[in-house]
Amino acid sequence: MSEVEHSLDTILDRGTVRISATWDKSWEQYLDPNTGRPSGMVGLVGQQLASDLGVEPEFVHSAWSEQLSNLGEGLVDVCLKHTNLPNRAVQVRFVSTPLLSYRGVIFVHDAVGDIGVAEFARSKSGRFAVTRGSLHGELAAEVLPRWERVETASASESFESLLVSQVDAVVTDDIVTNPQGTHPLRSPGGEDVVISRDASYPSVRHRDESWFRWVENWMRYTRTQGTLDKLIHQSKTDYSSVAESF
Repeated sequence: MSEVEHSLDTILDRGTVRISATWDKSWEQYLDPNTGRPSGMVGLVGQQLASDLGVEPEFVHSAWSEQLSNLGEGLVDVCLKHTNLPNRAVQVRFVSTPLLSYRGVIFVHDAVGDIGVAEFARSKSGRFAVTRGSLHGELAAEVLPRWERVETASASESFESLLVSQVDAVVTDDIVTNPQGTHPLRSPGGEDVVISRDASYPSVRHRDESWFRWVENWMRYTRTQGTLDKLIHQSKTDYSSVAESF
């Protein structure tokens, strides 16, 4: 594949910034069911980034597991919300300001009591669902070693599998909107069982120095000004008004 430029000047000359997205049914990233517009946190943050840059946003949909490789191949200019893992930092360059902080938890049916992860893991050799390409698969394998991993295209698909009892648990971020009838697995003391504490950050290719400096500066500025927090709050508010339409 020929080299694709992602310098700041190239993006400005093109007039569009290509933003990676995996449209789901969660407040983080979805297509508005009434208008089809990119919405959720990825939609709103991406639109703000493009507006401040003075270009148009171009959202490029792909499977979550393909986002970072697409960035490396030059198919998009920026990914907004991956966890900064050592192996991923070899592929792409992460900015230093986080977009979101979250915890990795195990969602279960409401019928499951506060038994803790050790008792839950011993209770049976079951199946857990994770989004394909996410961090949670490896983490869950450590705490549920005898269980079968089922990979899905999205957190919504994982929860759908849980609701119809195709799997016994969903391992994902605690910031997702879990459906009625499910809750995070809790310890006997009532605290959520947390298997990881992480944050997500925008990323660009290593070689795109001028573009990286702009995104790094933009993240610091919008975090300090409170713009990111406002967009995240708006994303959740907007989602609550359309969630039942999915």
